[in-house]
This record gives sequence, structure tokens and C-alpha cells, in this order.
Amino acid sequence: MKRILAFIMAIALALPLMQSCGSTSAIGRRHMNKAAVNNLVRNYSNRDGFDVVSVGGMGLSLMKLGARVANIGSSNSKSAIKMISGLKSLRVVDYSNASEYDRNTFDRKLERYLGNTDVLMESREGGDITRIYGIVPEDGSKIEDLVVYDPTSSTLVCLFGTFDIDQVRDLIAKD
Repeated sequence: MKRILAFIMAIALALPLMQSCGSTSAIGRRHMNKAAVNNLVRNYSNRDGFDVVSVGGMGLSLMKLGARVANIGSSNSKSAIKMISGLKSLRVVDYSNASEYDRNTFDRKLERYLGNTDVLMESREGGDITRIYGIVPEDGSKIEDLVVYDPTSSTLVCLFGTFDIDQVRDLIAKD
């Protein structure tokens, strides 16, 4: 989770720079095919080797309530709750135990569905690749619908919702 937050922070820091340089014209013009990604995950969720955890609105509300109760006075907790208040659904897929054919087919389909979405950040470490896809509107004030995709470890994390850049910065600065 810290790696994801570090990626988001790097994006949050880079957005104002891109905006001041006038390079945000491409950002925010692409759209994520959320329905296709969700259908892909749903279609593969019953296959051998695919472990899927999905948390919708009610589950996220209960998690936020639990976080509030557990850390009533913590400023980090308040910042985290504010940051995730825009989260509408969460999906985590681990398909590292799937057959090679299923992994490759899933990867090809996912990459096709994410093809029209901006890669906000890509990390290459040795042979490992992690990409973060998302939508950033022209004003650069928020990030919508983040997808963290690691084909090397066969992991997908979908954070569908809207995240305020300033809240992300504040949370990571306190960490």
C-alpha cells in the first residue's frame, strides 16, 4: 500500500508542474473503460488461480466508519478518511496461481481495455513493471479511477472513485 501511495504522491507532485508547462492538454482527454475492466474481472473471478476481492459502497462505508472509531483523534486517520471519501469501489485481483494461458489472456484483454487510459506512472525495477493508470481532469485537482497493474506479479488493484490531490499530498506528507 505504501508503494501505491508513493506513486500517487509522485503523480500529485508532478501534476502542477505539467499544468504550468502547459502539457496537461493530453491529460484528462482519455477515458477508462471501467465497465470492461469490471466485466473482465467478473468473468475471470471463478477461474482456477484467480483470487478476487471486491468491496462496494456499503463495505467501504463500514471500513471508513471503523477507521473513524479506531483512530478518533489521529490526524493521519482523518486525512486518510478524507482522501478515501471519494472511493466508490475497490477490486483486488491476484492471478499469480492461474494457468499461463489464463494469465496471458487476462493480461492481453486488460491492456486492450486500458489502452485509451493515460499511464500516470510506470515503474521498472529489474524485470518487474508496475503501471498506474488513471484520469486527471484538465485542472489537475484530482485523480479519478486509479488502476495499479503489475503484470509481472499478476496483480491488479482498481480504485474507482475520485481522489483530491491536496488530500493525497497531506496524507503522504504526514507519513
